[in-house]
Amino acid sequence: MFNIAIIGDKDTIWPFKAFGFAVYPLKDINDANEMLKGMLNKNYSIIFVTEDVFKQCEQQIQEIQSLPLPAIVILPNNQGSQGIGQGRLQQILRRAVGSEIGQGT
Repeated sequence: MFNIAIIGDKDTIWPFKAFGFAVYPLKDINDANEMLKGMLNKNYSIIFVTEDVFKQCEQQIQEIQSLPLPAIVILPNNQGSQGIGQGRLQQILRRAVGSEIGQGT
């Protein structure tokens, strides 16, 4: 069975608890690096992070993404998207395919 966790502000992540996610609400965004580091020892297959957490922990997340597991997925928070997750996905696809995908003609 895959273990899934999510880290971010309480209002955004709390509903994920109903789906069986381990939720890690942050009281202070400055605690994100330490909390993320502690999550790595718990054998999660997927860790969802909000865009705010990604901005705070970008260096650490890039190091984690070089590992086979856990996969890090960036989500917008309940205030809306900042475009970070979509931008990262486009970078990954550009590397995998060698060109832009989804650019209408």
